[in-house]
Amino acid sequence: MSGLTCSNYSDFPHNISYEKISSTKCLDHCVRLKIHFSPINPADINMMEGKYLLQPELPFVCGNEGVAEVIECGRSVTQLCVGDFVICPFQNQDSWEGFWKQEMVILEDYCIPFPEFFSLEQASMLSVNPVTAYLLLTQFVSLKPGDVIIQNLANSSVGRWVIHLAKLMGVKTINTVRSSDVVGELKGIGADSVIVEKDRFSANIVQKGQCKLALNGVGGSSSREIAKCLAPYGTMVTYGAMSKEPVSLGNALLIFQNINCTGFNRSRWINETSMDDVKSVFKSLFELMPSFFEIPIYDIFPLNQYENAIGAQLRGGRKGKVLFECC
Repeated sequence: MSGLTCSNYSDFPHNISYEKISSTKCLDHCVRLKIHFSPINPADINMMEGKYLLQPELPFVCGNEGVAEVIECGRSVTQLCVGDFVICPFQNQDSWEGFWKQEMVILEDYCIPFPEFFSLEQASMLSVNPVTAYLLLTQFVSLKPGDVIIQNLANSSVGRWVIHLAKLMGVKTINTVRSSDVVGELKGIGADSVIVEKDRFSANIVQKGQCKLALNGVGGSSSREIAKCLAPYGTMVTYGAMSKEPVSLGNALLIFQNINCTGFNRSRWINETSMDDVKSVFKSLFELMPSFFEIPIYDIFPLNQYENAIGAQLRGGRKGKVLFECC
């Protein structure tokens, strides 16, 4: 078996190598999985640089999420069968299993089946961004049909899932983007309003002061402008920092509008939440989806072309996710 291993944090991306990995015996309560696809996420890059919240002990196989097929079951496995397809969202500091390899052996309890209408490529991206979007919409404020939220980074995978899930919930979305090229596409998947970012764009938002929730994946001036659109006692949740600039807020928003600012990280949520509760959230998420929803894919690379894949991930202007085909 082969996979991609991170050996140090000093010289990314040259600290990644494609090499042979020893196989693990499939014990009684475990399943052996054949990994089909795994995306490259910003968290993967941060982890390989040694800058993420969750840092497995070196050396480690990279890859936070993916989709896999059960090819062997231990004697005590009761819920899964050979041929089942699953996702495995329970990676944490103490039980890390990276997806950028051909196979893995994992406890049956760590596996979650998913709706059959998802292709394997799309299913490989179900463990991180959809549940992040769902939790952003459900865990911080109580939203009801007709409520309005605002988000930056709307063209990202999380942003697209926010649009899709909010539409299913009857919640209206104001979405800010950097380029006008994606306005029509985002409206096509359910965005109520799409605004191209520029200086003080919040002044042009009709619903300014009506938003119960602001979702910030950027930071910097973008976070300041979406915060201006919050209603009194509204909440801004920061889940990303794509600009690499600090969150920026005017004092008046805190003093006179009493807005709340907090953060969210999916890996921390996994670590701090019981397995049953995590599975319950995924169950609720999948039950909310009546049909297939597609995230654009930029390109798919075999594992041994990892330099090209990571290069594509790091290039600006890319439209869609970069995936590894692992088997």
